[in-house]
Amino acid sequence: MSSPRTCYTAALLASILGYRNQEREGIVMAKQASACLSKSLGPTNIRTIATYQVLADLQFQSRLYGDAAQTYDRVAAMFAGVVGPRALRTISARENAGVARQYAGQTAQADGSLTAALAVAHAALGWTHPTTEDLRFHLADCRLDRRRTRGVGRLMTGLSVPVLNEGEIESDWMGRLAYEQGRLALYTGHAGRAVPLLRTAVQAIGTKDPDGPIRVAAIRNLIHTAMMTETSARTIRR
Repeated sequence: MSSPRTCYTAALLASILGYRNQEREGIVMAKQASACLSKSLGPTNIRTIATYQVLADLQFQSRLYGDAAQTYDRVAAMFAGVVGPRALRTISARENAGVARQYAGQTAQADGSLTAALAVAHAALGWTHPTTEDLRFHLADCRLDRRRTRGVGRLMTGLSVPVLNEGEIESDWMGRLAYEQGRLALYTGHAGRAVPLLRTAVQAIGTKDPDGPIRVAAIRNLIHTAMMTETSARTIRR
């Protein structure tokens, strides 16, 4: 590949390969296209940035989360230089980098990335903007993965399924919210309150997105833990 038109066409083909579940082939093509466009058009050209976005999305889709986080960071820096650090595209790329780090198991770094992105989104877009609500959810999820509950209640309060779907279309938002609320209840010593929330999560997620990032088996384990904890507490109270 040499001409910008050829390179950008390759990026579009790479994106199509992702939709056809041929992410690995798409990654190879997107890497070549992004390098070509960066050289021929420069890193501030919107087509160059869009091609790196394709690469990051393919890496995330392939569960190469560490690689995706680094590429999303690059996309965010590029957008920040073109449209500014408070622009929606910049904030979204920083959010994606944080989520990728979380899924890569780098939860402490993810917490930092998501916290910083949320601060900008709150200031630039408001607390109830779809992107801000999506960030609030993912930061709460990350903190509960770390079993840290401080501030999670505030992050979760007022989250709305319709608004969340504007920021990130998912079929199981109701189940995801119940899952986080159940985890928060369990981790703050309210096991009895956690059980019905987690059961709601099992039903919703199991029906809508059983192969998604929240595993039904993991929720069932939490239900078992909550029930055992509540039984022990009742025995002690007697």
